[in-house]
Amino acid sequence: MTGKGIFQRLAPFFLTLMAGIFIAGIFVDVTSPFGFRPLRINRMREMERLRMENDQLRSENQCLRRQISARRLDMVDMGEFTIPPVPAPNADAPPPPPRIASRNVR
Repeated sequence: MTGKGIFQRLAPFFLTLMAGIFIAGIFVDVTSPFGFRPLRINRMREMERLRMENDQLRSENQCLRRQISARRLDMVDMGEFTIPPVPAPNADAPPPPPRIASRNVR
């Protein structure tokens, strides 16, 4: 096979491959298919961001818990959690109505 024959067979293949990669590049990022380091860096950055966010949320939770416990102590000091005494039954009050017996209907 001569050089011209090889070119005639390989040229359509490479042109079709380049057209496919170009069209796929519109929908998918094909810039670095074997780039493992950027993925690691992105993961490390994401993990660091999540760690910082987790620490911030933990400190906010501790602050809110302190506020709640302080409010509870203030309410106890003010006497808001005291249970009022149960009133004694009044001797002059009429007795409650008699209980009606239920019937089992079949």
